[in-house]
Amino acid sequence: MLSMTHLVTGAALGRDLRPWGAFVVGLASHLLLDVLPHQDHSSSWLGALDLLTGILVARNLGILSHKGAFCGALGGAIPDVEVALSHLLGYDFPKVFPSHKGSLHCGGAGARGVVFELLLLGTVLLALTPRSEHA
Repeated sequence: MLSMTHLVTGAALGRDLRPWGAFVVGLASHLLLDVLPHQDHSSSWLGALDLLTGILVARNLGILSHKGAFCGALGGAIPDVEVALSHLLGYDFPKVFPSHKGSLHCGGAGARGVVFELLLLGTVLLALTPRSEHA
């Protein structure tokens, strides 16, 4: 799953919560998203680009300056640190996060997973986009 999907979903779910609650909801959303069909990164470079893009999107949507959204985004994205370290170090060490251990994870879904994730990401980004109060 894209880090950006985890990040913005955690932000959307956590934006109206207190920081710790938002962080926990972000963690839970990561687990639930990993169970859905998706395609994982095939290279460390794509993962790094995805994370950088997610941070830029978060900045542009104001997530970084909103406590609840920021903590939700952090909770949603932080579990993938163990995956990123595994890629960067070239060593597949045992994972801690439940959906990264294999039995709950639904990565490798191919084109169907990519389409599903892009639809999900678009929906969450639309929900996070500030609305004009004059509309």
